[in-house]
Amino acid sequence: MRDPLALGAAFDPRQRALTVLGALDVAAAVQGHERELIHVVELALAARSRGEVEMPLTEALRVPGRDPARLTARGVCIAGAQAVAGVHWRAAFPANRANGLPSGSGLIVLNRPDSGRPATVIEASVIGGQRTAALAALAARVLHPRARIGTLGILGCGLAGREIARFILADERPVEAVLVHDGQPAYSRSLADALRAEGRLAAVGVARSRKEMVERCDLLVFAGAAPRPSLDSIARSPRDATILHVSLRDLTANALLQADNVCDDLPSLLASSGTVKRAAQLTGRDDIVRTTLGEVLTGRAPARRGDRPVVFHPADGALLDVAIARFVAERCADSGVGVVVPGFLA
Repeated sequence: MRDPLALGAAFDPRQRALTVLGALDVAAAVQGHERELIHVVELALAARSRGEVEMPLTEALRVPGRDPARLTARGVCIAGAQAVAGVHWRAAFPANRANGLPSGSGLIVLNRPDSGRPATVIEASVIGGQRTAALAALAARVLHPRARIGTLGILGCGLAGREIARFILADERPVEAVLVHDGQPAYSRSLADALRAEGRLAAVGVARSRKEMVERCDLLVFAGAAPRPSLDSIARSPRDATILHVSLRDLTANALLQADNVCDDLPSLLASSGTVKRAAQLTGRDDIVRTTLGEVLTGRAPARRGDRPVVFHPADGALLDVAIARFVAERCADSGVGVVVPGFLA
């Protein structure tokens, strides 16, 4: 019987195939490419600042009977030299932890920019971790423009803190010392031991408190999962310090009012439940965040303003995850990695 859709003759077989990349494929593709990933993030943020990105805000989809579980989809389209279009589909189910599963999971679907046809489906969790670290390292480079870092502080020594430390150290800027602290002392000792074992640093120490970290570190990363804001002042930080508020929940509104605040995407930041939104609500001010990292990258705003610490708030993952997914898809295609499903598309 003749195929009523004539699929075999209608399209180039390559246009009908779909490539699937799992977590192990992604991990292999990004391994050892920290500086390239930082560059991918830089290009994406600069493209948004130039108006080359379409990325509408998307409301979370609540799951009946499973509050606070939610599903979120966000479309991203980047024009220009790094052209890519895709959808970031993420699930956040906190109750999963009780069953030994990660609370977050997700996929990224990349579409061909020329035809819009789906091309690649990529596991998103590994990309999300790499994006967080690459963005933090880029913010450290741009907002803390010193020839060398005095003391790098990592507050929160779990996976996120370890990855951020690795990316900052991979950016090839001299670091005189690293100071670490975690609410679980075993985590602090483990990260300190790992850094010492690398033999690249003259001094690695474990701080006794968050207060000590704030006072001693000129580049400080909040990388833990703080349940609520509790650090009410950064007045004793070095005046030229840079604080990467990756957790978005450690610093109170009062602490933010003592800082020169920069973010990656203001609408996303204000839509989140972090302390910038809370500070804006409490003060009625809409200028708590001075500018974005993209504006600094494109020369539209200075890296720092005033004699006070800079605090960077990373809020948007979708744009950067899709940009990194493009990098991963290209590397996997070059090396023949991934599962190709021929004839998947009509």
